[in-house]
Amino acid sequence: METIQEEMQHVEVCKGSEHLHGDMSQVPLSQYNMTITQFCFVGFLVLMPKSFGILDDTGIQGFVHNWAVFGRLLGIEDRHNLAIHFLTMNQECKRKVFVTIFEKIFLPNLKNLDVTTMYVWDGLVKGFRPYIKGMRLKAMVYYLMVYGADVKEPLKLRGLMSWKDKLSFEYFKFCTNSLSKSQLGRGLRNNGVRFGIFKAERRYLPKWKKEDSNHK
Repeated sequence: METIQEEMQHVEVCKGSEHLHGDMSQVPLSQYNMTITQFCFVGFLVLMPKSFGILDDTGIQGFVHNWAVFGRLLGIEDRHNLAIHFLTMNQECKRKVFVTIFEKIFLPNLKNLDVTTMYVWDGLVKGFRPYIKGMRLKAMVYYLMVYGADVKEPLKLRGLMSWKDKLSFEYFKFCTNSLSKSQLGRGLRNNGVRFGIFKAERRYLPKWKKEDSNHK
């Protein structure tokens, strides 16, 4: 964590975003936390759609619509559900809102990482690992620093990465960069994502339905 903070020192970011969400120290997992987590899945695709193999607005709308549903299933209230609001915004507002979140919330939080954030990210990575093979925490953070925060050479962090972490980073870079350049590559990758979602649906949807029926 200290290594990431050190290598992010030269990155210029907005001042802290505390005024945007107030004091959350007494709330283990707030709506704000859930919304920013949702942004991590939706925001980069909206800001860099071609890197993820989506070439038109229809594809973006479809992906965000999925996350509007996922957000509701995960407990995000509609008024805090970023994906729902995205679907009702005009084109100019959509990008402006996501750029604002990236610059005023995501980058400052990346530069000032704390134990809680790393714990949440580690949980996300472990949750996705059964469906996105080879996903690792250090590789994900390294990718965000290089392609999100534009840190040219985070050598110290790379020095702490195992060969598995480095292989994971190269694999993720290949999937988001090289595969996106061809229609065949995009098709292979997108079908892989669909298969992962299908596996997750088969595993978790029956549990959610059972829990929902028990609450009624």
